[in-house]
Amino acid sequence: MTTFQALLTELRTQFQHENEEIKNKIKDVEESLEWNEVPRGRGSKEFRMLNTREAKLKTIHTLREQLINNADEMEEFQRKIQEILAYPENMMPKLQREIQTFKKHLPIYRFRSQIKDTVQNYDVTILVADTGSGKSTLLPQFLHDHNDKHVIYCAQPRRLAANALADYTTDCLDVENVVAVDYSSWDTTYKLGTSRIVYTTNFGLLHKWRKDKYLSDVDIVVIDEAHERNLATDLLLGIMKEVITAKYTRNNPIKLVIMSATIDPSIFYNFF
Repeated sequence: MTTFQALLTELRTQFQHENEEIKNKIKDVEESLEWNEVPRGRGSKEFRMLNTREAKLKTIHTLREQLINNADEMEEFQRKIQEILAYPENMMPKLQREIQTFKKHLPIYRFRSQIKDTVQNYDVTILVADTGSGKSTLLPQFLHDHNDKHVIYCAQPRRLAANALADYTTDCLDVENVVAVDYSSWDTTYKLGTSRIVYTTNFGLLHKWRKDKYLSDVDIVVIDEAHERNLATDLLLGIMKEVITAKYTRNNPIKLVIMSATIDPSIFYNFF
């Protein structure tokens, strides 16, 4: 624990140093602001000064947003650390994994509690986040941390992405029981075993549904890159609407998470 406390102190110090650098940048930009109330024309010096001021004001706004985001991120990190410390079982691996996740500074990190609560309370969650925000890599991890007994299926449009994400989740995030399954592997002899996070293609999940119309051993389905409105994606979305209803009648609810960087969420909201 001594090593962990030292690492935690180092992280907080680095975080404070980063925030101080941002504050200094804001101060420097504010001091360099130039103002002229009446621009006289597009070619005038006053107009150029006004444009410069607007650009600097945008920079200040962006930096202040970054400070707020950093504060939210640190608050979420501290909350998660306290949660882990409250349960000593497998504590050190969980602490190490949490620190590694936090150090990546992915934007989705600070929304973890909100995402977890939304998935828990609603049948369908629509997550729209920019490319590179960490939704594909971290969301399954967040859901797994919340309940490590849940079986989570993450459907990707392409097999290469499914394999890469499975490798990343296993190696970088140190999550056990992760597997990537191609649709050709789904046969009558395939067994889930101890796997709790399964990466597959949209066709792979469709193939599984053909053999089990209720997806009986699945607790959460994540459909990634939902903006790729190809046949497999649309079929899967339509089938999941029926599966959600059917599993409720069997007192075995299933959750659906739809993710993309570019979708119009109202389309999916109205459909479900």
